[in-house]
Amino acid sequence: MATSTSYAQDNSAVSAVDGVTERNANLTLSSYTSLTVPSGATVNGITLTWTGGTSGWNEEDEVMFVNNGGGFSDPLSATSGGVTEGSTPPFGILIFGGSTNLWGLTWTPDQANSISTKFTVEGEGQTAYHDAFQIAIHYTLLPSGKIIIPSGLVKISSGKITL
Repeated sequence: MATSTSYAQDNSAVSAVDGVTERNANLTLSSYTSLTVPSGATVNGITLTWTGGTSGWNEEDEVMFVNNGGGFSDPLSATSGGVTEGSTPPFGILIFGGSTNLWGLTWTPDQANSISTKFTVEGEGQTAYHDAFQIAIHYTLLPSGKIIIPSGLVKISSGKITL
């Protein structure tokens, strides 16, 4: 499985892990300019890695949404990650989604390359400090050229074969 990765480019404060932060409890980003999922690929999953912190760190309060151009997904909580002990404000890395998680949406390569994301802190009165958003689109390419079946039976239940 191949992967295309990009940092968000919307704001210099959230474009790389550099310690410079954007302070915002609800932040939408739509410029992941380095994504290059080729046409004809099958999108298998989407992983989003967030680096930042909140005024009252609780992994369950931070949720992420993704948008394929047809609307935002349901909220997704972090699948792994956590806070760096002793940091002020509490900073860490949270990972959302995964290599086989499509976030409840269907994706074409064009939609994956144009993904937008929304980060929300659901805890009341929370402030989020965003340092980096990194997206990884996991995909497979269909084989090109000849398909050779040396033996066995090929059954087609519907459709047709054009030679």
